[in-house]
Amino acid sequence: MIRTRVEQVSLFVSARDGQGQPVNDLAREDFRVFEDGRAQTVDYFARATSLPLSLGLLLDTSGSQRNLLPAEQAAAIHFLERTLRTGDEAMVVTFDLQVALPAGFTSDRAVLERAIQRARIRMPEEAKTESGATPAGTTLYDAIVEACSKRLAQRAGRKALVIITDAEDTGSRISREEALDIAQRTDTILHIILITQRAGFGFGKENERNARKLAEETGGRVVTASYAADLDAAFDQLEEELRSQYILGYTPSNRVRDGAWRKVKVETARRRTRAFTRSGYFAPRE
Repeated sequence: MIRTRVEQVSLFVSARDGQGQPVNDLAREDFRVFEDGRAQTVDYFARATSLPLSLGLLLDTSGSQRNLLPAEQAAAIHFLERTLRTGDEAMVVTFDLQVALPAGFTSDRAVLERAIQRARIRMPEEAKTESGATPAGTTLYDAIVEACSKRLAQRAGRKALVIITDAEDTGSRISREEALDIAQRTDTILHIILITQRAGFGFGKENERNARKLAEETGGRVVTASYAADLDAAFDQLEEELRSQYILGYTPSNRVRDGAWRKVKVETARRRTRAFTRSGYFAPRE
């Protein structure tokens, strides 16, 4: 949400056809916006790709990823080379039993590439806390909060995280719902490349539910990858997604400043085309 003097709500929207391919030729009149079930008037429309992109690349470096990490690194470097344009910046975050920031926001691709290449699998014995204790497990939700609240909250324009993970969290201090809340409050879209081949571990339905909850509630996308050969195609889909976004602005008919959650839905008039955006926003308070 972007707040102005008239408290306009801005939504970053993606549209996909029946085959899941991005649709990038829609016009203002093709969209309908609803807030808490009430139709709203779209008073601003543009292609969002004209806005600068702040992109966080989050790499799962827990033990379950050890078979695919080198392929993930190569595909991620290629993805950033193709995706970042003038005015865009990216950061690199790794998470296992702890969260680390190998590279803060920068437009320097060489810095980002070195940060990705330095990522390595960390096992429990390598991740002692200051007290000497071993952390409990993979900290996916902590990494999302670290990226959103400390790195993205004050940035303008488009904000997105691309997370390469099996979507299992066994060690975060906060819950999935709390991580989702922070992402929504900072207007951050979560895209997830869901790794379904886990070295020495089985892949469960709960992992997929975690990934889809985080992505769909923020207007993002889940793309699955089982093998190294799948990774470039997965990144290609997210690159297309980032290049095919729209921005819709409207002034809510509900002007009550109560800090409450407002549910948002966007539809398209074009047949077999679905719109995807965040599930809502928090109204301002007096």
